[in-house]
Amino acid sequence: MNYDDKIKKRTLETILLIVIMSLYTIFGLYYIPYILLLFPAPFIAYSIKNGIIPNIINMIITGIIVGLVDSFGATIILLIAFIPITFVSSYLIKKRRSNAEILGISAAVFFISILIILSFVDAGGGGFIALLEEGFKQLLSAQLEMIEDMDLTSYQFLEAKELLENAYKYLLLIIPAILLIMSLVVSYLNCLLASVGLKKMGIGIINIPKFSRFRLPNNVIPGIIVMFLGVYIMNKLEMPYYETVLINLVVLVGFMFIIQGLSVVDYFFIKIRIFPLIRVILYLLFLFNSPIVTVISILGFIDTIFDLRRIKKSKS
Repeated sequence: MNYDDKIKKRTLETILLIVIMSLYTIFGLYYIPYILLLFPAPFIAYSIKNGIIPNIINMIITGIIVGLVDSFGATIILLIAFIPITFVSSYLIKKRRSNAEILGISAAVFFISILIILSFVDAGGGGFIALLEEGFKQLLSAQLEMIEDMDLTSYQFLEAKELLENAYKYLLLIIPAILLIMSLVVSYLNCLLASVGLKKMGIGIINIPKFSRFRLPNNVIPGIIVMFLGVYIMNKLEMPYYETVLINLVVLVGFMFIIQGLSVVDYFFIKIRIFPLIRVILYLLFLFNSPIVTVISILGFIDTIFDLRRIKKSKS
């Protein structure tokens, strides 16, 4: 392929990327907002193949097109949320950093982007926490109206009301942990999709491991001990927000061990050749069953220590 053909091919790829992602984003804004979380994946793949700076320009052009159709407020939020994670993920992949570094740093960058967007919401008088509290109050009122129609005694009604109020208060407390978990999931999915796209184009620069081979870093247990020690010191020094920090730390640690536990289950399900769709359905059922989730998190903790799948041995 001569130079002119390469230029034509790259130009065609660029136009297709901008057109497809503009339509994808507009569809997401109007119908399924959650699919926008996968917005960076095609741009990461393009960036690896054709360069990071041209890719950023493509993202800005896509944002402008979306702004002309919808609103430039949506464009600003879109670009603040996704340009940093796209840039950082592409750079780390090109530098051939480890999967843990790519996912960890990308997740941290996306988390910071979310905080920046939320700070803009607060500066504009929206008040993110206040909006959430108002939303929870409305949801609580709707649920209490449903409970009132269930012919409960006064004691049962008050008990149900207290349970719901405590659940919503707990959700408000763990918002930082939820956002961080979401950042990790978004980072993983985008890097995974980008790696699949690159392999289709014959570029094997990144290899995100299968879920069944997922394993927390070797130093995760000492790190967790240090974090809990820090929280203990906060308590002894009577520092503010001690309980909030502790609850969020417990949620994050629990999430890590649940994911590792599920990867162990997935590993053995694959060994006994359970159909992929059935595996996914089983995992969803597991996650909605508290006792099973507890068992899975314990399994993840045991695997972290004893390496049940012998992954460390196979890597060495």
